Order: sequence, then C-alpha cells, then structure tokens
Amino acid sequence: MPAHEHTINVQLGDIIQELRPTSWRVLAEEQNTLVGSAKRPDILILEPAGWPVVIEAERDSHASAENDARARLGETVKEASGRIESAIALVYPPDVREKTGGRALRSALRKTDALEYALYSATSGDAVERLPESGWLRGNVRDLAMLAQRAAIPAQRVERLVDALEHGVNAAAAAFERKHGQRTGRGIGPQVAEILGQSDDQAGQTRLMAMTVLINALIFHDALAEAEFDIGGRPVAPVHQFNSTSSGFDQQAIIAEWRAILEVNYWPIFATAGEILNRLPTATANAVLQPLWNAAQQLISGGVTKSHDLTGVIFQRLIADRKFLATLLHASRIGGAARRPRDPRRSSSGRR
Repeated sequence: MPAHEHTINVQLGDIIQELRPTSWRVLAEEQNTLVGSAKRPDILILEPAGWPVVIEAERDSHASAENDARARLGETVKEASGRIESAIALVYPPDVREKTGGRALRSALRKTDALEYALYSATSGDAVERLPESGWLRGNVRDLAMLAQRAAIPAQRVERLVDALEHGVNAAAAAFERKHGQRTGRGIGPQVAEILGQSDDQAGQTRLMAMTVLINALIFHDALAEAEFDIGGRPVAPVHQFNSTSSGFDQQAIIAEWRAILEVNYWPIFATAGEILNRLPTATANAVLQPLWNAAQQLISGGVTKSHDLTGVIFQRLIADRKFLATLLHASRIGGAARRPRDPRRSSSGRR
C-alpha cells in the first residue's frame, strides 16, 4: 500500500532539515505549533530571524495544496515572532506517492525532480502574491529548499529595511555635507576619503560609503552586546549607553569601545569605522551618528543581527536595485556585514 501523506511529509521534513542542519528547525506534522489553530502544518520551517515558512503538501490535488497554503498566511507560530508571511503549496509526483515508505520512499524523494510547487506571499492589506503567477514550478528537494530560504526573507520586509538603511545613510551624508562641503585640500571630506582609499568625489559616493561603514559598525556593535561578547573580562556595552538625550553620542567612548573589541577580534568591521569616527569633529560625529543609529535600530529590530541571509540581501538590494553606492563594491572592508558573533573564548582570530 502506498505511504500515507503524513509519512511522506515527515520524510521530506527530515531531508530538508539535513540540507540546513544548523540554521533551520524543521517540524513535520507536529501538533500545537500555531496560535489559536488545532490544525497542524504539514511542514513548518523556522528561521533564526523568526520568519517561518509553511509547506502544505498534497498527494495529487493541486487545488487543495493551494487552498491550504493560502489559509496559512497570517497565522502565528508559537515558537517564532510575527505572522506567517510565506507558504508553499506542494504536490508530490507519482514516483514519490506510489512508494510504500521506508528507504524506498526516502530514496524517491531524494531522486525526484518532479515536485510541483508554488509560493504564496502576503503583501499589503489582504493581497496575496503567487510565484509563478500561473502554473507550477518544478524541481527537486534542493530546489524546494532554496525557494523556502528565499521565502523566509519576505520581500516587503526587505524593502522596508532597505528604505530605512538608505534613508539613514543619506541623512548622515547630508549632515556631513552641511558641515564639510569642501572636497579639496586637507578638509575633513578628503581626509575621510583617504581612510577609505578613495577620493572625495563630487557625487558624494565616498561620503555615502563612509556612512555605510559606520552604520555597519553600529549594527555589529549591538550584535556583540546582545551576545555578551567578552572584552577584557566584561561584556561589550550596548550602543544606546553611549547616547545621551541631553548631549548626544559620546564619540570618544564609542571609539574606545571599538578599540577594546579590536583587541579581541573583528578588525574588518571596526578598524576603518573607528578611524573615520575619530577623524570627525565632535559636532559632526553627533550629526551623523544620530540618523545612522536611528536607522540601525530599525534594521536590528527587523532581524539583521539574527540572520546573515537577511543582512546580505539588504546590502545587495541597496547596492544593486537602487544603483546606490556604486563604489561600495570596491570597499572590501565592509565585507563583514552583521552576523551572529562567535564566542570569543573559542577564537581570537582577526587580531592585528
């Protein structure tokens, strides 16, 4: 007798888990996973950043798979923050659903390239997008997992975070421009450009680059504080402790904290940022740090310190889609976008 759909789903969940064993938690046919719903998802994929993806599978009914996937949108997962914004409708091919179970079923799932699936994504209001708009995608389990990985970073959320990053960098660059319009001689602009190995161009790309280096450091700084990264027998102090409502940011205290971090690790993140911040007059430092920190807080609350995938997508989208920071592609020092920091007791690589 062919395997029950429940059995196929559990086997598929196991295989998907094997593809990303350290970054995903895959729950197949498990009860009590959704808030206020007794019905269990067929397969639930939990991302570290808290954006779950549901796969609703059927043996041979495309319509049922689609209806079930759409019904999942907007539901809340007990173990993740936020609502389900992405669900995949999946239909198993005959070479899978005819297997009786066990090794034969697992082998068929691994070998098939005839899975049919479509992605449903919640957008503004009650609108739902389907990928593809009509018909079905077709592929193997790895292809399905890649789609789930993409779905775990909802496009609308990414756009909001890209907007926040772009606004913060632009606002900081504008504040810098108001105080240091001069681009020749030994003005602050040319000095900052020299740190980056660039010229202080009329288009302001180098100034945008400098602001991006600073916001990258602020985000990573807060990630280290959240992880209680040890520097000289104490954890990194969070960024907000250096920001007073009356006097603004304590520029020298931030620089000192970054130097303490550099004694342990993360030279690519904080060395250049510290040089830039140290070169700025106090008034300029305050003028640029405030909009950068405002944007950084939105990015942090949006999950960039919890998901390297999200961080990469945001910075890539800002550069590619917005034609923003064209010269940033040459700024290799920014390569360490915010990731979950390693335990400093396990490694001190990166010291210089």
